[in-house]
Amino acid sequence: AFGGIEVVAIASAESEDPEKSLVNAVRSTILRISVFYLGSVLVITFLLPYSILGGASTAAESPFTMVLERAGIPGAAGIMEVVIVLALLSAFNSQIYASSRMMHSLASRGEAPRIFTTTNKDGVPTTAIGLSVLLSAVMVVLNYADTGWLLTFMLNAAGASLLIVWVFIAVSQLRLRRQLEALHPLPIRMWAFPYLTWFALALFAAIAVLMLTDATARTQLLSAATMFVVLAIAGVINSKVRGINPTSTLPLT
Repeated sequence: AFGGIEVVAIASAESEDPEKSLVNAVRSTILRISVFYLGSVLVITFLLPYSILGGASTAAESPFTMVLERAGIPGAAGIMEVVIVLALLSAFNSQIYASSRMMHSLASRGEAPRIFTTTNKDGVPTTAIGLSVLLSAVMVVLNYADTGWLLTFMLNAAGASLLIVWVFIAVSQLRLRRQLEALHPLPIRMWAFPYLTWFALALFAAIAVLMLTDATARTQLLSAATMFVVLAIAGVINSKVRGINPTSTLPLT
């Protein structure tokens, strides 16, 4: 449910005041998660018996809908359907933004076709956004065609890939922070470094082990691991073909 919150760092970098924007974005994200996610789950646990909670196949079966119905709010299922659609559109918008910026970054470092460095007069990577939208349309077609294992594999890989993303964020902090501090003072620093970072990595490992004990979560984790291996091999081949040393394309200034 919290997947994608790392996008605030990418978005803040393009703002007029990145330092202030990043701090405000992170604080706002933590506040919203605490109130809207954890707070709503707390309300659900207070009002609904655990025995009736399970996998919901429709909005009408959602625990949120059950709570609204108990509160006497008419059209609770319809309200939840609207909320779900808006949430999906929001997630789609943020992922289009993040994936296009990632492609633009790869192209700028010579690790992707140069065409994806193209931007408009406002600095928006229009070509990279077009690729992201095109691939999204392909996923819609795959979903409509009901391709079976392929779509299932990709959806499972996407779910657990967040764990891999966050692990690399933590590892990057451990590897690069002292190098960056040696070059110049950092305006924004994660507190309790490196202890909190190691603690986060320990939690990620615990989550991975926990996922292995559940059939559905285990499939997600194995799918993500497979996708990671495929992308890692593709990355090595890409670097060899283009004659690129990946570590030399990551300036610390």
